[in-house]
Amino acid sequence: MNPEKRKEKRYRHSSSFYNKLKKLNTSASKKEKSQGTLVTSSTASCSTSIAVESHREDISTPSVSTASFLDIADTEIYDQNFSEEDSGEDSDSHVVSDISFKNKLINWALTNKITHVALNQLLKILKEHGHDNLPLSARTLLHTPAETVKLQKMGSGEFWFNDFSKNIQSLLEHLDNQHTSLSIIIHIDGLPPYKSSLIQFWPILFLFEEIPGPPMVAAIYCGETKPPLQEYLKDFILELKQLIKNGLTIKGPNQKEINITFNINYIVCDTPARSFIKGVVGFSAFHGCIKCTTVGEYDRAGRHMSFPNTNCPLRTDESFRQKHDEDHHKEDSPLLDLPINMVDQVIVADSLHLLDLGVMRKCLWLGIWYVQL
Repeated sequence: MNPEKRKEKRYRHSSSFYNKLKKLNTSASKKEKSQGTLVTSSTASCSTSIAVESHREDISTPSVSTASFLDIADTEIYDQNFSEEDSGEDSDSHVVSDISFKNKLINWALTNKITHVALNQLLKILKEHGHDNLPLSARTLLHTPAETVKLQKMGSGEFWFNDFSKNIQSLLEHLDNQHTSLSIIIHIDGLPPYKSSLIQFWPILFLFEEIPGPPMVAAIYCGETKPPLQEYLKDFILELKQLIKNGLTIKGPNQKEINITFNINYIVCDTPARSFIKGVVGFSAFHGCIKCTTVGEYDRAGRHMSFPNTNCPLRTDESFRQKHDEDHHKEDSPLLDLPINMVDQVIVADSLHLLDLGVMRKCLWLGIWYVQL
């Protein structure tokens, strides 16, 4: 190409330059309109061409560079946008809009289960773009409690106890229909979270018979063996005794104080867990019957314990507490401190271990063995 023609070729800027220049002219025209000045399209196009030509002339001069011009344009656009947003609004409207925006942000984060890491990055970006009232931490925004879960060592594992009374008070204060008397149903059982591990959970659950809803957690033990009985039930029994003795005073819907009394309806456990919390021998022991004082007989051929003698005295709450059958007891249970019937109010039969895993399983095995013959 001829060098002279190359010199005559008009210089062309990048597309980003023209886009920024267009934004600058748009913001300038909006400013003039807000001040009451009518700007025609011919004037705007003229000003655009003048600005382009003036910038082309400034390219050759070392005093003003393209980078500095773009920085100035960005600054003017940034200031212009903020001046337009701030015009005609007082400080009170800013506060109200910021609070509304903050609540919407909290609701969005909780609804979509946004992680704290992602929310921290979003808050940092919003902080840089004018939302000065927003915190930089997701924990502060979501009002995450500063207190951590308190675990205490117990046996071969760890134990967590929930604040029993406070959680009941918080639940009852948000109910529309207030009750003056509530019956507590308690459930205790052990379960393995993994198939190939010795780790086991022992939760203490409870619910109210008069209030429909899922059970609530009072405590959880996690370890490789069963929890020590005395330590496991100590805190739960202590708070339960206080509730039964003194009741609980809450504020109703009209801020009127209501005194609620509590009583234990019954305790639900399967057969192994029931023997554990009552401190008695297992169901397969010679004195393992929890209904009467019969003594079992072990069949070595069938490898099972049977109780052929059915004409025996029934167990009662009094006989249980006084330990008339000493071979039936292993240790004193903390449940003895509660005003309950240790025989009738601790449910004594469950179909899972008596039928499904007991007689029915044997019948199935016998049926399979018979068919194979």
